[in-house]
Formats: sequence, C-alpha cells, structure tokens
Amino acid sequence: MKKNIIPSRAHAFSHTAVLARIFSTGIVAIGASLLSMLAAAERPVNSSTSWMTDNTRVALDMAARQIHPAGGSDQNIFFVGLDYHRVVTANNRDWATIVFQPTFAKLNHIAKPPPYFSDGNGKDLQWRYAYINYTGLSKGAFNIKAGHIELPFGAESNERLNGGALRQLVSDIQKKLDWGGSINGVLDSFEYEVAVTRGSTNDWDTKSPTEIFSGRLGYYGQQKYDFGVSFIYGDYRVGKAVDETLNHRVGLDYRYYFRNYTWLAEISIGENGERQTQYGMTELSWKTPSEDLFLYGRVRHQRKTLVFPSAESTIFAGLRWTPLRNADLELQYTKDLDSAKAQEKVEAQLRFRL
Repeated sequence: MKKNIIPSRAHAFSHTAVLARIFSTGIVAIGASLLSMLAAAERPVNSSTSWMTDNTRVALDMAARQIHPAGGSDQNIFFVGLDYHRVVTANNRDWATIVFQPTFAKLNHIAKPPPYFSDGNGKDLQWRYAYINYTGLSKGAFNIKAGHIELPFGAESNERLNGGALRQLVSDIQKKLDWGGSINGVLDSFEYEVAVTRGSTNDWDTKSPTEIFSGRLGYYGQQKYDFGVSFIYGDYRVGKAVDETLNHRVGLDYRYYFRNYTWLAEISIGENGERQTQYGMTELSWKTPSEDLFLYGRVRHQRKTLVFPSAESTIFAGLRWTPLRNADLELQYTKDLDSAKAQEKVEAQLRFRL
C-alpha cells in the first residue's frame, strides 16, 4: 500500500509554518489596533467617531434558497446577516476599508451540507468577509489586510462575488475564505495580493491551526481583457475535519470583454493530498446595459490521479434578475456529466437587502 506522503512534506514545511502562524496571528492583531488609529485620524475633520458616516453602507441581508435535485426531495437554506461596509476617510484621503459580514444560516434536509455544518439540518454562524484593509500607507500601492479574507487564487478572487450568491467560481481547492492577513495593492495596470492564512476556514481554530500561502498577480489591459497567475500552498482542513490535506496548485485565469459579453477561463495544476490534479473552467456571460439581468453558462472539468485517473465534468446555466435595487432573484441549473451517478439539480434564490 502506498504510504501517505503528507507527514514528510508537513515536516519539511514546519519551519516556514512557524513563521506563517506568527504572521497570520500577528497581522490580525495589527488590524485591531488599526481600528483605533483610524478612529483617531478622523477626529480632526469630524469630532464624531460614529461608525455611521456618509462613507458607510449598512444592510440587513436576507435570502431563501430552494434546491430541487432530480429524483430527490426538496432542500432549502435560509440566511440572515449583516452587511457593513465603510471607507474610512480623513483629511480628504481614504485610509482604510472595513467590511463586516456575519451571517446566520439554517439548513433543512441538505443532502451534502457544507463541511462546517454538523449535518443537513444544522445551523451555524457563517463569516463571509470580515476584515480591515489599511490603504493609508501609499495611496493604494501597498495595503495591509487582516481578518476573514478571500484567498487570492484564481478567477474567483478577481470576480469579487458576494458570498451569498448562487453563482460561485471557486475551484476545487475547497477554500474561498479564511482567517489571516495579506499585503495587496495596485501598481499601474497590475494588481497583486499575497496572503498567509490559518487554514481553519469559517472557525478560528486556536488549538491546532494549519497554514496556507496564496497569491495572485493580475494585469488589466485597457478594459478589454485581464489575466492573472496564482499559487496556493499549505495544509488545510475541510470544515470540522480533523485530518489535514496538503494542497499546492498554480493557476492561470483570463477574461475578455466584448460589448455586454464576458468570456472567462481558468486552468490550474498541482496536487490535492496524494492526488495529482488538473482543473479547468470556462464561462460565457451576458448582461444588460443597466445590469438588471445577467445570464451565464459554464463548464467545469477536473481530473485527479492517485493510481488510476478519474475525471468529472459539470455544466452550469443560470441567471440573476434584479428588478429592484435591494432585491434579486437567481436561478441555476447544474448537471454532472461524467460521474458514475450523474446528477442534476435546479436552484432558486430570492434575496433582499434592507
């Protein structure tokens, strides 16, 4: 039987992991101290240090999602959360962006619940984005972000999708958000971000955290196209699992814009545990000039090899309709093409932001 290669690699990774743990914990502490500094910075302009200013957006985010799998019983999820977004400004200058999005979710009869839920009828507090991005050092060229952040990997990080949307582009790395920190910025036509996070996903795991290094460098070409290169390396846990999985991957993503159409593609190669992994995704989307209607079709393919190769392909088709500024309706059809038990489902979500 083939031996597990993860312990040896984890041992080789241990020295860097110690530094990563210090950095990821310390940068969150820095973020907390920055909050008081930013509040003090505003006092010369406005004696009020209220969290509600002209640069603040606050909304109650509520959604109901219905899932209808072919040949199965209906399932649903309910979300209620807070969406707080603030740009801290002082002396005619932006100093930081604060985002805080705690969300309570309740599952009902979910056949494959997200890994951080105990079962298909569980309820839990989800942390979507919850961070401070300090931009006052160099007018956006070098920023420091700390909190519950998105891993800068692949097309998902560039798309900046809201965590509650049906349409998600996250690849098979099984992670989107994690606790930690990053350095990021924009230099001419380039955007960069390099992050060190704890590998604990939704929960702040203080007993035995792992570490993840990730990063992306993107280029934007005159509003017609953009592309990026990404990497991810580290140990992670999927939800409440005890065992760690080594994941390292490099990827490339590309977008091309033509009128109201966008073509998106992403590929990545690497290793997930002991499996050699290749991943590919492409999507074509269209939106109205007012962006009240958005249509998309996407194909995703992944190939994993342990001893023998296995492959899975999935197609998605969906729409988002926004009849009101604070309400939208989403529909998505999903079909697995290559699995032994090909499955398909239809999802619908109604969302309000008050």
